[in-house]
Amino acid sequence: MTDNELLLAIYNDIQSMKDELETVKRDVKHLKKEAIKMQAMDEAILDEAERVHGILDKHKEDKSVHTA
Repeated sequence: MTDNELLLAIYNDIQSMKDELETVKRDVKHLKKEAIKMQAMDEAILDEAERVHGILDKHKEDKSVHTA
């Protein structure tokens, strides 16, 4: 293998790695966006659970609704 062929092979390998790195970067960016969305959904669910829990606590304290 000549020096030029070796350099060309190395260059092609580097180009291939660059392409793969760009794909990984895109995937990571997408995953970060998805993680942020999931975190927002989790917070919304927890907020709703807290709200409902408060309503249930008020209902339990109101003895006038428990006539059994």
